Amino acid sequence: EPMNQSVFTPPRRWCQRKWRRRIVIAYLTAGRGIIRSVGVTVPESVEQFLREGASRLRARASVPRPVEDSALVARLRSSLEKYLLRQQPDAAAPEVERFLDALHADDLLLVLACEHGDEAAWEDLMRGFRSTVLSAARSASAGEAEAEELADSVWAELYGTRARASDGRPAGKLAYYSGCGSLGGWLRAVVGQGMRVTALGVAL
Repeated sequence: EPMNQSVFTPPRRWCQRKWRRRIVIAYLTAGRGIIRSVGVTVPESVEQFLREGASRLRARASVPRPVEDSALVARLRSSLEKYLLRQQPDAAAPEVERFLDALHADDLLLVLACEHGDEAAWEDLMRGFRSTVLSAARSASAGEAEAEELADSVWAELYGTRARASDGRPAGKLAYYSGCGSLGGWLRAVVGQGMRVTALGVAL
């Protein structure tokens, strides 16, 4: 069973291999994924490892956002578990670093700021991606009125129509954005999904 520790003594059979190096293994808190490194220095805990990735992500962003470190680290952990560790549960530390450093910094910080009620971030989101959402809605709709209705419904879903039990903030679809792809591409996919749901409802 996985331990919430970052360093342990490797089994004897590992020590009998030619290189006889100490193996450092960092377990995710949930115990679902493993970050393994041979001959590479790994931080004392996974939290520290993710905080360092969050710091690099902030440095890459062109627009600073008032996003709490805890919220950013939590999203990085979620993306890591869902996309990298699901396919490579024994991913090495350099692979994890490459994954974190490939995330779309500005898009992810913008989304997190919106989730946490930053009005300026919402204005930036609407101004920057309104045309993207409407264009995708037009491509998926039979007419302009239908496209505008679809676009409005997508924005409502992004913002959230229900409050989270944890903090009372709106629970919207932005929570599913991982940063792995561009925000524009993700929004177009959300529009397509909304159209499919609408079509299914009409069919039923």
